[in-house]
Amino acid sequence: MKIYVKDSKDQICTIEGIAPNTLVKDLKKKVIKENRITTGNINLIFNSYIFDDDDQNLDYYGLEEGNTIIYLGEFPAGFKRKKKNNYYIFI
Repeated sequence: MKIYVKDSKDQICTIEGIAPNTLVKDLKKKVIKENRITTGNINLIFNSYIFDDDDQNLDYYGLEEGNTIIYLGEFPAGFKRKKKNNYYIFI
């Protein structure tokens, strides 16, 4: 089965070779590998369901061929987060 994974910037990657009985934790590993995410702290969302149980099958959430999952997580490798400037006003 082929599914699509979209990030918060609407960039889409394709994940192939996913079976309906694939565990959520295995899908997360593939998403992390495909998107070069530095940590394993990601959330997958499909049809307003958050895949919060890593030991659940994808079939449980109703995922089918060609569906799109949204992932929210860490920045890709090599991406640097801007530092916020703190300004203090003393009165």
